[in-house]
Amino acid sequence: MRKFLHPALLMATTMLLAGIACKGSGPTPQVAFESWLQSVEKCDAVGMRSGLTKSSVEQVEALVKQLQAFVPDGQRGKFDLLNELCKGYRKDAIKVLSGTIDGNNATLKITSDGRPMEAPMSIEDGSWKLDFASLMKQTVAAATASRAQTGTTPAAPPAKPATTTDAPAQAAPAPATTAP
Repeated sequence: MRKFLHPALLMATTMLLAGIACKGSGPTPQVAFESWLQSVEKCDAVGMRSGLTKSSVEQVEALVKQLQAFVPDGQRGKFDLLNELCKGYRKDAIKVLSGTIDGNNATLKITSDGRPMEAPMSIEDGSWKLDFASLMKQTVAAATASRAQTGTTPAAPPAKPATTTDAPAQAAPAPATTAP
C-alpha cells in the first residue's frame, strides 16, 4: 500500500504545481469570452458580471448610478444595465476570429455585425475576464466613425424661433437719400 501511495502523492503534487505555475490555465480567452456571450444570451446578470474585469464592473455600476436619474421613480431600484444589454443581444451577431495572448492580457479579434473589433481580456483571480469598459468605448467610437462616413450623424435639435424676449429688435437702416 505504501508503494502505491508514494507515486499517487507525487503525481498529485506535480499536477497541483503545474496548475499553480500556469496562470489562467483554465479556459482560453476565447472560451471565456464565448462563455460570457452565453451569459448575455441567457440574460444572466450574475454570469455576465463574473465574466467582466473588476474595473469594468465598477464602471458599469457607476454608469447605472448616473442613469438612475432618467429611470422612472417606480423602476429605479430595478434598473440593471447588463439586463438592458442582453435585451438587445442577437445570437451570432458577434463572432470570434482569432486571439493573441501577451502575459496576463489577451486581445481577441472579433466581428460585431460584420464590423471588425478587438475584445481585450485580462486574467483576474486566475480566470480570463472581459475588459467590457474598453470594448464599449471601442463600440461607441466605431459607431460614431460609421455615422461620420455615411453622413448620418444625429440631427441637431431644431432652432428655437426668435422672440422679442430673446434679443432686442434692431432698427432697420434708414434708406440712403440722394440730393436733388
